[in-house]
Amino acid sequence: MGKPSFGLVCLIFVFHLIAFCLALGAETRRTKVTWDFDSVGQYYYCNYKLDIASGLAAGGFIFNLISILVIMGVTRCFCCGGPYDPGSFRAFAIVSLVLLWLCYIIAQACFLAGANQNQMRTTTKYFQGTLIPDCETISKGIFAAAAAFTFFSGILSEFYYICTTKSKTENQQGTAARSVGMTNFSQHSPYNL
Repeated sequence: MGKPSFGLVCLIFVFHLIAFCLALGAETRRTKVTWDFDSVGQYYYCNYKLDIASGLAAGGFIFNLISILVIMGVTRCFCCGGPYDPGSFRAFAIVSLVLLWLCYIIAQACFLAGANQNQMRTTTKYFQGTLIPDCETISKGIFAAAAAFTFFSGILSEFYYICTTKSKTENQQGTAARSVGMTNFSQHSPYNL
């Protein structure tokens, strides 16, 4: 069995923690909008406050991407990493890999959708006597969902890395491989002439 690298575990944790904090920051700094009235032109319009939520979401997206690239590069995405011992560690590694990719894809989709929607600006003017404009803003909670799935993908990536490392065979770790030797058998075989 292999031994997980403590430094790599800490590095993956830090990347996911930064992405998680950026997602929470983006949630609190979403676009704010007010309805204002232009007395000269006699119309209502949407007045959007400047924010940094989209930039924070882009940062969270990048740190989440870096963390998954590091973990997949180290483990070679499980399928290309070499032989693994059968057992519970290998089964847990496969299950956590599937769940990790699911959480990662959802988190990245939330980051992208949130950053895109946060930049939407309604420019329609509503003249006096009509209804107050319906100003488009991002749905509350999309960055919180990104934070939640980033948190889950962080836990799953740590679990996946540890299980993958522990399930590697002795041959993969550089020690003697468990194999059946055929040399002694052929020397003592009664069929040798």
